[in-house]
Amino acid sequence: MDSPRARSNIYVPLHTHSAYSLLDSACRIQDLVSTAASFGCPALALTDRDSLAGSVEFSAACRAAGLRPLIGAEVTLSDLSHLTLLVADDKGYSNLCRILSRTSSGSFATSLREIIFHADGLVLLSGCRRGGIPALLMSGRIAQAEEVARKLADAFEERFFIEIFHHLPTDVTLKARLIELANRLSITPVPTPNIHYIRPGEFVLWQAVASVRTLTLMNQNHPEKTVGGDYHFRSPDEMADLFGPEQLRATLAVAQRCRFEL
Repeated sequence: MDSPRARSNIYVPLHTHSAYSLLDSACRIQDLVSTAASFGCPALALTDRDSLAGSVEFSAACRAAGLRPLIGAEVTLSDLSHLTLLVADDKGYSNLCRILSRTSSGSFATSLREIIFHADGLVLLSGCRRGGIPALLMSGRIAQAEEVARKLADAFEERFFIEIFHHLPTDVTLKARLIELANRLSITPVPTPNIHYIRPGEFVLWQAVASVRTLTLMNQNHPEKTVGGDYHFRSPDEMADLFGPEQLRATLAVAQRCRFEL
C-alpha cells in the first residue's frame, strides 16, 4: 500500500481556480501554492476561467515553494461548455493565447473546431460537470459523448485525457460512466479536483462571490451557482480514497507532459 508521502509524490492538482477566475473562486494564488507544498505535491496547475492573468504570479510563487508550475486555463466554448487546457510547450502557450483572445473578444466565441485547430503543444482534459462530454453522459446521450471523445482523441492523440471528479453525490454515477467511456476508447482517465476554495468551511465564501457575479442573494438559486458539493483543496490521501493510487499516478503522467516555463 502507498504511504501518505508516496501518495503526495504522485498527485498533481490539475484543475484549480484562483481569484483571477473573476468572481468564481475564493482562492488566492499564494494559498493554493502553499497548500500544495504542504501536501508534498511535486507540481501544481493553474486553470483559471478564460484567463492567463495569474500565470506570472503563480509561476513565481511555485518556484519559491519548490513546485513546478503548470500553466493552463479552463476555456468556455460557444455552447457555454468547458474544457481544460494545459500548456505543454512554447507552441502550446502561443495557441492557448490565441484561443483565449477569441473568448475575450466581444465578437467571437471559441468552438470545438477552434480548439482542435490550435491543438499543437496543448494537453486537453475533457472538463468538469459543465464539460461537453460529461453533459452528454448525464443526459444519456452516450453515442454522442463517444463521438466527441473520439474526435478530440484523434486531434490530440495521447495528449487527451478524460477528467473524473467527485464533488456531488450524483458524481458517483457520472464518474463510473466517464471511466467506462475512457476504457472503451483507450483514453486515460485522470482525477481532477476543480478547486474553488481551500478549506471545506470556505464554501460560503465561494457562494458569496458567485452571488456577486450573478447579481443574486446568497439564498437565491441561479444556473451559474453551485448548490452543495465539495470543491475544496483535497489532500493526496483524500484523493486516493476517492479514486485510488493508480488513478492518482495519471495526474503525474499528465504533469510530466507539460514542460513549458514562463
